[in-house]
Amino acid sequence: MPKMNLSDLKTPILLVDYEKLENNIRSMAAKTRKNRVNLRPHIKTHKCIEIGEMQIKHGVWWKSTP
Repeated sequence: MPKMNLSDLKTPILLVDYEKLENNIRSMAAKTRKNRVNLRPHIKTHKCIEIGEMQIKHGVWWKSTP
């Protein structure tokens, strides 16, 4: 992939360190399983469908209260 300058990117844009993001999601998913609780992440936090899909992929799932 060619090197880009930040000034070349169109805004708004979400830039993340993919490895750190995935490690954080994986870690939080493991903690919720260990403690038998549900994590209720909100799409409004990151406003990114791909991150929401990553959360689901790693088992971070939210259940609505009855």
